Amino acid sequence: MLSEANFVTLHLPLNEKSEALVGKDEIALMKPSAYIINTSRAQVIDECALYEALEEERIAGAALDVYAKASPPKDLPFFKLDNVITTPWIACNTGENTGNMNLICVENVLRGLEDKSLCMQ
Repeated sequence: MLSEANFVTLHLPLNEKSEALVGKDEIALMKPSAYIINTSRAQVIDECALYEALEEERIAGAALDVYAKASPPKDLPFFKLDNVITTPWIACNTGENTGNMNLICVENVLRGLEDKSLCMQ
């Protein structure tokens, strides 16, 4: 699939199976015209391998909403590349999701007052 996709988007939790799921070998399979989008966890992609591929233009570009450090340094190498779009870990900030987070917060307060387990959905 990686060799045929125009866009590869990652939307998965970080665990032992997904850590470094996309590394040097996987990126090498991608077309030079392909883009990769990561809105899951930074550790799902080998950042060094991704940076090298982007810098050498072996893939067309990337969109990143997550980084190895939650607060990346201002001189993060990805920020200097013209073929990378970065956002400050806000992919979940949709109207629907914000409403859901608010609802869960209220449900947790009510559950806490009733001495019940917390809602984590």
